[in-house]
Amino acid sequence: MSDADRVALIERWSGGNPDARAEVAALLEEAGLTELNIEADAMITSLPTLIALEQLQSSKGTRRDKALAGLAFYRRMQAQEQLLARECRKNLAPEALSLRKPPTDEQ
Repeated sequence: MSDADRVALIERWSGGNPDARAEVAALLEEAGLTELNIEADAMITSLPTLIALEQLQSSKGTRRDKALAGLAFYRRMQAQEQLLARECRKNLAPEALSLRKPPTDEQ
């Protein structure tokens, strides 16, 4: 089979052409193989790339989780600060809340 014929067969096979699928299955059977052998070989060949992608996704997920935890902590601290400020304002005497100047010796 020429290279051009192989390429054409592969294109038809990958396109789902039933005749091409049968032809490929017959060729593989002659060699004592199945489509699963081809898939396994493709996986083994792609494994380094797949592992690198998995590691990138994992580290990205970890960074996202840390950022979300930091954001949640910041919001909790902000809410506590607001609650504390409200409590302090309630407990202060009204005259303590005014921004008047302190009395001077002249008064």
